Amino acid sequence: MQEKIVVRTDFELTHEQLEALVFLYQPTFSFNALNLYITLYEFGRREETLLVQDLYRILNEDVDVVLSKREELERMNLCVTYHDYDYEVVLKAPLSPYQFMAHSVFGRLFAIVMDQEAYKNMVMKYPNKSLEVSGTNISKKFDVSRLSVWDESHESFFEKAQKAEMNHSFDVEFFFDNISDAIYPYAMRTLELKNIVKEAGDEYQVDMPTMRRILIDNSDFETGHFNMRGFVFALEKAQGRMKVNQENPYDVDPISFLRYKQGYDYVGDGDRNLVNSLSHNFGFNNQVINRLLEYVLEENQGNLGRAFVEKIAGTWKRNNIETLDDVKKFMVDEVKTKPKISNSKKHVVPVPEYQDSVDMSDQEEAELREKIKAMLEGDER
Repeated sequence: MQEKIVVRTDFELTHEQLEALVFLYQPTFSFNALNLYITLYEFGRREETLLVQDLYRILNEDVDVVLSKREELERMNLCVTYHDYDYEVVLKAPLSPYQFMAHSVFGRLFAIVMDQEAYKNMVMKYPNKSLEVSGTNISKKFDVSRLSVWDESHESFFEKAQKAEMNHSFDVEFFFDNISDAIYPYAMRTLELKNIVKEAGDEYQVDMPTMRRILIDNSDFETGHFNMRGFVFALEKAQGRMKVNQENPYDVDPISFLRYKQGYDYVGDGDRNLVNSLSHNFGFNNQVINRLLEYVLEENQGNLGRAFVEKIAGTWKRNNIETLDDVKKFMVDEVKTKPKISNSKKHVVPVPEYQDSVDMSDQEEAELREKIKAMLEGDER
């Protein structure tokens, strides 16, 4: 089953926006993603569903290139991507040229990439087009008294929230401050527990909602017991950092297995999405997914080509493979059914026998040449 892309587009590109895409966004892209944006826009405008493989064919680019371009569109706030069984891409309208040049980040990025002179020229080219209006402005201003309840505690909370988003260090105090006593009792929030949560947050780079879920799942509120082992195990599983048991290496989550097989910690979004597809679209459990990944890595020179993976997955699905034992049996049967080349009776081409060379006199050699010459002349006639 091939993954699909549903594109949501609720705007029509104006001439100015298209101009901004070509002359302003395009030079600042790390990966030139303009062709991907225009392609997705057209499918969204037509409300047509697009197969992932068809997108690769239309762009004439491989998976990694398209992924890099999509991520660049996300970074430049031109799309938002959601994934469950399929992909849903929400396209966002580009800024106008003036808005782009006035943007605190994009304008500076343009000046870095294209130089200060080009930036100055673009600012002159795209001035703010103010509307010509008449009359007195009677519009109401924002009522700052609505913030009268804002105090130091609110400001502290606001600053911590911003820092938590920007700082990779896990803010354990902020984490617990945002969990009420009814959800997680104060009596269980010991210094030891906070240190454990802090270290785990830094180590696994886990987000706060995930941390809260795992913390609660491993806490017994009736006895006040915290399951340290289960907590670490759940974090490792959630972040794909489980340790692989050599006796049964398949009994871990697929992301941890990929790290183990490939020998490095980073697993790209493309591979993660592929693993999700094997689980959601093909219905394989972790052990079967891991064996499939291992098979592809061995057969495909260490590469996880999506087309190759899905081809194997489709074959296994059609053969009702659900367990590791099913995989072993299928592979044994596949070897047995392969056609064998028999070596018992080979067709032997007879080798002509040649006479041993003999010594000839000059006269005999001359006579032989004359005979050969006469034979050749006769053939020509």
